[in-house]
Amino acid sequence: IKNVNTIKKIFFTINIKKIITTLKFAAQLEQQGKYEQSLKLFEQVLPILQSTVGSQHPLTLSIQHKLASIYLDKGKNEQSLKLLEQTLEARKSTLGSQHLDTLT
Repeated sequence: IKNVNTIKKIFFTINIKKIITTLKFAAQLEQQGKYEQSLKLFEQVLPILQSTVGSQHPLTLSIQHKLASIYLDKGKNEQSLKLLEQTLEARKSTLGSQHLDTLT
C-alpha cells in the first residue's frame, strides 16, 4: 500500500506540472491574440483540474473566472454568466464573502 500511495503522489505531481504548463501556454496564446486556441486549452484543463484538485480549489476557480472572461469577450454572455455565478458561489463558500478573490 505504501508503494501504491507513493506512485499516486508521483503521478499527481506530474499531472499538476503538465496542467500548469498548459495553463501558462494558454495564457501566452491569449496574450498573442490567439483567443480560440487559448479558449480550447482552458476548456480542456478545467475538467481535469476539477477532478484532480477539486472544484473548490483556488486554481480551479481562477480558471473558471478566466474562462468566463474569455466567454464574455467573445459575446458568449450566457456561458459567461453561468460560469461567473458558479465561481462566485464557490468562492463565497470556501473563502468567505469578504475575501478579495470573492469581491473581484
